[in-house]
Amino acid sequence: LVACGITTPEELARQNPASLLAVVEPFSNTKEGERIIRTGRKPDLAEVTEWVQWAANARAFKAA
Repeated sequence: LVACGITTPEELARQNPASLLAVVEPFSNTKEGERIIRTGRKPDLAEVTEWVQWAANARAFKAA
């Protein structure tokens, strides 16, 4: 995510999952992206949506 410009949980929590995937997906196809992912699978919309939800929930719990 840092390589795609998302550097804080707050930034991640504000993302639209489809828009974020549109940034993450092309990066994951680059040599650097493949090196970071290694043998893992590339993220899909469901996984990116979970990232955004987790970030939003983590911020809500911390504030409580």
